Amino acid sequence: MSENRNSREADTRETAARPKSWAPPSILPEINHEEGYAYRYVRVSTMGTPDVNNVSSKFREGWEPVKASDHPEAFTMADPNSRFKDGIETGGLLLCKMPEEFANQRTAYYRDKTEDTALDDEVDEKYEEAIQLVMETRRASISMLQRRLRVGYNRAARMIEMMEHQGLVSGSDGIKPREVLPPE
Repeated sequence: MSENRNSREADTRETAARPKSWAPPSILPEINHEEGYAYRYVRVSTMGTPDVNNVSSKFREGWEPVKASDHPEAFTMADPNSRFKDGIETGGLLLCKMPEEFANQRTAYYRDKTEDTALDDEVDEKYEEAIQLVMETRRASISMLQRRLRVGYNRAARMIEMMEHQGLVSGSDGIKPREVLPPE
């Protein structure tokens, strides 16, 4: 009787593993990323119309097309009208890469530029009133500014952010109220 039984040693995880389920393919091809490079898709056309300005702008920033010959795992049908013959292009998007060091410098540059632009904007006419209110009440919240100054959420939030940037109030710490910092 025991001769007809299979031993437990014959059972392995491979035979007991569940079959893999089917998943729909990704719209954009997946590739094995080279270490030290950042990847992104660059728009080369919209609805069949070439976007030459965007492509040349991204190339000047340092993005370079990823070659399909270097990544055979990225199966795409070649577009006969493509300007990038060996590129990985699909749906008007071209896969590009840039050394991570440059990508991080680029990100920092645009982040700083955005912060500078936000601070250079015209000062709100109710900003001085908002500072006075915060200093008197020793409370700094967006909702308080909305109610007391009768302004919208975005405007009140911008004033609180400006106060934070100037060191008048502490940064946001989740649910805790912002601390009004003593003047220096």
